[in-house]
Amino acid sequence: MRQSVKPKVYYPQFAMTMRCPTLKELPSPPPGKTGWPWTEESSQLPDTMPDGRLWPKVSIVTPTFSQGQFLEETIRSVLLQGYPNLEYIIIDGSSSDNSVEIIEKYDRYLAYWVSESDRGQGHAISKGMHRFNGQIEAWLNSDDRYLPGCLHRVAAKFAARHDFIYGNRVVWNSDGKVIGLERLPRFHPYAYVIYTQRSLFQEACFWSKNLRQLVGWINKDLRYNLDTDWFRRLTEKCSRPCHIPEYIAGCIEHEGRKSVECDATGRALNHEEGENLLKEFLRERGISRLRHLAGWIWYVPLMRIQIGQFPLSFPRIETIKKIIMDPKI
Repeated sequence: MRQSVKPKVYYPQFAMTMRCPTLKELPSPPPGKTGWPWTEESSQLPDTMPDGRLWPKVSIVTPTFSQGQFLEETIRSVLLQGYPNLEYIIIDGSSSDNSVEIIEKYDRYLAYWVSESDRGQGHAISKGMHRFNGQIEAWLNSDDRYLPGCLHRVAAKFAARHDFIYGNRVVWNSDGKVIGLERLPRFHPYAYVIYTQRSLFQEACFWSKNLRQLVGWINKDLRYNLDTDWFRRLTEKCSRPCHIPEYIAGCIEHEGRKSVECDATGRALNHEEGENLLKEFLRERGISRLRHLAGWIWYVPLMRIQIGQFPLSFPRIETIKKIIMDPKI
């Protein structure tokens, strides 16, 4: 097993502020790699916003474990944003592949990184978040990437006093081919995560430090639904959410992705955990399952109309009966 790698020395009172490097400053891409973020970069932003204020610091953590085949692309998609005030942290779970070698290539541009055993993705994200010093926060998985200009768009929205930003995403396969363009509705994001029982696109979400302090920390014990739980709590408390209608980030669908893990019957392993989380969330807030169902029936068709999903579909009768008769609610 790989030994823990000694991280860069980190002094919170002197938290590293870094301007994103240019393409020429980064290590050369592997042979055959072209396009974003290998041979293309975002434009460098000036040191200050148009009104003369400094750009807010953006703190990002990437949790990773043996994702070396995707990790370098993720790192470069962050570093090539051209943003003048970045704090980037990588938490590796003692990977046995080439992940550490990749991280070391970009060591000088990281505020902090470590490779050591942990208790899973939620634990790794939490470790990174506890080191954040920025006004804007996010996490980006090691099989996700930002698109050009993402941080510019997000920071501009936060400068307009929004506290939660979410956008649309691109989906690629492991060969880099686009297999999906996914959009979110402009309704309040809390309605989306409550009534669809799905997560927002984590790689396209950003929140303010103040909002995170209000909500608390991510649930480190969840395996499959930590993003759904996190965004449910964030959007419940956010006061000024903002939807960016452009595609600002994306993810890679591959066999090792947790969201596609299934049991022997073909049932996705995240379903039971997600259903229990929703029941607990509704019960704690005194929301009956019937009230939740009424919102679901109202919201889902409107959402599909807004994002252009046709034909419209309503909850199945069997599903409605199950919810109404559920003795646990």
